Amino acid sequence: FSYQIFARIENNLKTECYDTTVFTVSISATPTANDAEDIFECDDNDDGVLFFDFADAQTQVLNNQNAADFSITFHSSLADAENNANAINLPYQNTNSTEEIFVRIENNNNTTCFDTTSFNLTVFDTPTANAVQTVEECDNLDDGNNANGQREINLNNFDDAILGAQDNTLFSVSYHLTQDDANNNDNPISSPYYNTTPFSYQIFARIENNLKTECYDTTVFTV
Repeated sequence: FSYQIFARIENNLKTECYDTTVFTVSISATPTANDAEDIFECDDNDDGVLFFDFADAQTQVLNNQNAADFSITFHSSLADAENNANAINLPYQNTNSTEEIFVRIENNNNTTCFDTTSFNLTVFDTPTANAVQTVEECDNLDDGNNANGQREINLNNFDDAILGAQDNTLFSVSYHLTQDDANNNDNPISSPYYNTTPFSYQIFARIENNLKTECYDTTVFTV
């Protein structure tokens, strides 16, 4: 929005002695930096580094505002966002596992009209489900029959093999009867497990990040 103001300057002793000028007043809309959701991602190679284009964050910050009227930039500090300095180049590669990203949205016609917000960016390690060799057990009389191919087995005995050198305070192991159950973390088997399929069967193991259970890996072994 804009309008003109006409100004007059005159001599107080002789008002007929005057001059005029004109200037324009423009009022620009101040955008709203709508909240952006925090970003949680699983690292694909455990180096703690991923690339981000922040496309969803841009959409969320803009919301229903006209993208042609406003520009969005990302910054590593609030001061930079407020001063429109050191904008992050996209795609962005994080340097820490947890970072706060600051967003600036400004009016293209008047960059002094702006707003800021921020969101958190967290990258979680995806564990590796180490392989377990085929497990061979002897049937026994615990169930009254030492020839039916069924016996209890303590699944937790395989935790260390699946974890390897990974920290058991950061990752948890569960056991399942199908790959789908392992992928979806459904129907974990209680230990000790008494097999219903005699003689030979498969166990699907899942290892997941305790802080972000969507970061997981699976392996399968035969008993």
